[in-house]
Amino acid sequence: MRKLIAFIGTGNYEKVKYRLGEHEEWSRFPFYLLYKVYNPEEVYIISTKEGHNKWFEYIKKKFEAQKLKKIEIPILKKNEDIWILHNIIEKIISEGDEVIMDITYTFRHIPVMSFASLIYEFRIRNVKILGMYYGAIEASNNCETPIFDLTGAIELVKWHYALLSFIEYGRSEELKIIADELRRKNIGNKDKLKVYNILSKIMGLLDTISDSLYMNQNLEVLEKLHSLKIIIEENQDLLSKYLEREYPPLKEIIEGKLRKFGEMGYPNPREKLNTNILEKLMKLGTYQAQINLLGESISTLREWVVSYAIYICQYNLEKWYDYENVRGKMSYALNKLIKGDISGDEEIIHIYECLKNADIGNKLRDLWSGVREIRNWYAHAGINKGGLGTIKTVKEKIMSKYENAEELMEVKK
Repeated sequence: MRKLIAFIGTGNYEKVKYRLGEHEEWSRFPFYLLYKVYNPEEVYIISTKEGHNKWFEYIKKKFEAQKLKKIEIPILKKNEDIWILHNIIEKIISEGDEVIMDITYTFRHIPVMSFASLIYEFRIRNVKILGMYYGAIEASNNCETPIFDLTGAIELVKWHYALLSFIEYGRSEELKIIADELRRKNIGNKDKLKVYNILSKIMGLLDTISDSLYMNQNLEVLEKLHSLKIIIEENQDLLSKYLEREYPPLKEIIEGKLRKFGEMGYPNPREKLNTNILEKLMKLGTYQAQINLLGESISTLREWVVSYAIYICQYNLEKWYDYENVRGKMSYALNKLIKGDISGDEEIIHIYECLKNADIGNKLRDLWSGVREIRNWYAHAGINKGGLGTIKTVKEKIMSKYENAEELMEVKK
């Protein structure tokens, strides 16, 4: 249900021409114009007893009786009373509602509490915030008064939560929802639509990256991360100009954090194996551990060790990603390295000798053994006996293995 929530006080409000975009209305209250623009199914007027006594009968003349609701709030007497407004808003709003709010004539604490309450409702009850508005009397010119759209501040918090969810946990669902929402809202605005189409592409990439992270599809992650970096760079001027005007903090996040995140990518990870690919895969695995994708991280490190062994033995570098003909044989040889077992066909023996005689052979053996132990513990889903400890302990163990891998990389640089 679409609901308009407005506040009034006890002031002597004069009629002015309120303007919102192409819309205008002569009235004492900006919510009259918001009512015309949004056509809500319910209108809630919140005020003290004194405010309602002065203005509610006047306001009733402008609205259909069945739509108008009078909500009374007390004058604050103590600090705890600030929560009264939040409780009222929570009772007014239901799951999935669309909300428009006018905070022009409010007590000083109300805009802050209203803002916090709307964010809460958005996060907890999937409420859509269509707009938060302020009739800027102080900006009037010959009685023409602009209505400022403050919704950008709410959008910024939504972006903040969504980006935080991606950067810290690898989850992209909220980003995609927000980007699609913005694109739909501006479908008739060619300039904004162009920007939102770019943002939608960026969020689409993040969505694919997120899915691939959780499915441990590492080469796809590297490709999409590189694409993310390219699309941000190619559209930097357009994005910067718009975001600087509409959402300045978001500009820093996209051009800073997301672009830096994209630098972890690689354009063609299935090309001939090289140290750049190895370094990118290691950074990816470390990131997975940082966001607590520990099972994925240790699997990434296991595959990294196999790739590293392929590289130091210069074993079929062009097809290093081929499990049947390359990776499976290298994994088999690494297992033999742990056991000191030199048996096998001529090719396996040749790989074994390469690994054993490498100047880092012992360190590689120990790393493979440690990684295999942790990875097998994850693979058996806790059914096998024993354990590795708390999530903190496991994470520390995995990170220590990445430190060992970095040491091996330093040797080969």
